Amino acid sequence: MHERKIVITNDGSHTIFDPVLKSHFHSIHGAITESKHVFIKHGLETLIHTKPVLRIFEFGFGTGLNAYLSFLKSLDCTTELFYQAIDSNPLELELAQKLNYSNWAASELATKSFMDFHSCPWNQWNTFHNRFSLYKMQIEWESLNTAELFDLVYFDAFDPVCQPELWDLHSFERIYNMMSIDSVLCTYCAKGVVRRNLKEVGFRIESLPGPPGKREMTRAIKTSG
Repeated sequence: MHERKIVITNDGSHTIFDPVLKSHFHSIHGAITESKHVFIKHGLETLIHTKPVLRIFEFGFGTGLNAYLSFLKSLDCTTELFYQAIDSNPLELELAQKLNYSNWAASELATKSFMDFHSCPWNQWNTFHNRFSLYKMQIEWESLNTAELFDLVYFDAFDPVCQPELWDLHSFERIYNMMSIDSVLCTYCAKGVVRRNLKEVGFRIESLPGPPGKREMTRAIKTSG
């Protein structure tokens, strides 16, 4: 049986190992540490105080960690977050219940909300409090059709070795067209081919220090239509 398994990473937080793709959902050097560094510090925190409403798209809902950390951040700000995430093969609820991310929460609401992220309905809006709403899309990337324009993209697909088609020019061109002017895309990946593809479709590329275990990460800015 090809069953996904929980793995403890170096900061004590869990990740999942997928035996089919032979890859972890997060860095084994620290799942929460990586997500906070790549997507929260260098993504959400750079935009969250710049406008009253922020629209976020996550490429790969996975364990729900990035959405959960964004939700926790929203508890301490006035910006309203509308968070949409895509995943064609969602994590099993029984496995999600064993993840320890809520151990890092600072309130009863925050602790309870992690499993609500997994148990709430797919393909409809779910409101968690007056500043955070979540829409999970269970759909293949190629089938997604949206007129929404996003301010921030968390590009957290499995790495280019596992799923090269998700990191190609066509994929990034679609993402680019889904983003508003001066919007930001963050990814843990710093491979040369990925950066060249991002640049070719029109992004301005920034190389930033990576989380533990990675020398660099990538941030891409859409500066024109």
